[in-house]
Amino acid sequence: TQEFETEIAKVETTIAPGVSDSPDARPELQRPDYDQVATLPRQEIFAAPKALQYKAAGQVTKSGASGVLSDAARYNPNLAGTILAWRDAAGEIDANNPGRIYAVDGHNRLDLANRLGYEGGVNVQFIDAPDVATARTIGAMSNIANRNGTPTDAAKVLRDTGMSIEDMASMGVAPSGSVARVAIGLRDLPQDLFDKVVAGDVSEEIGSAIGKGGLPDQVQRDILDRKSTRLNSSHR
Repeated sequence: TQEFETEIAKVETTIAPGVSDSPDARPELQRPDYDQVATLPRQEIFAAPKALQYKAAGQVTKSGASGVLSDAARYNPNLAGTILAWRDAAGEIDANNPGRIYAVDGHNRLDLANRLGYEGGVNVQFIDAPDVATARTIGAMSNIANRNGTPTDAAKVLRDTGMSIEDMASMGVAPSGSVARVAIGLRDLPQDLFDKVVAGDVSEEIGSAIGKGGLPDQVQRDILDRKSTRLNSSHR
């Protein structure tokens, strides 16, 4: 039943690994209270992808969906889990609607529920964030921890926030994860080389390998130039 599913979500959330009982812990590490977990009608959860969607593929859609569930034929609450949500009390996203609830991690699942007209209620966990920037970072790190999105998506967050490997680990994100591992190398590329990765001119794997060396910017450029020259010569 819906009530039973909600109670399961509450228990799973409050026993989640990596949380802290200390009131002084960072918001994203604090153990959630029961009132932070709820089952809401899908119509009460909104999407603001330009502000809160960390995946580039979802930032250009109205729903924030990146397409990974485009061919799903059913919203299954047993598989959907819990959507991370944030209540914009101050109306930072929409000044005309303070207090509106937005998806932070779960845009594709919310879009699926909306497209199929699911009326069973959506399980959400509210995050504690003082502003939209913090909410977006928490949502991004949740995605990275679950290996969602691309390394380039993740690297943009790391570059924007200046987050270190230690910071990631303290938030419960394994730096050795498939998305995080590549993103860490991309984080340290000079901007012009990172732009080439974003444009698809340099692969994420090559860009990450160059960035991980901790070498001066010009040395990284020289390495890429030499690699490109060798590749061009081999194709002649």
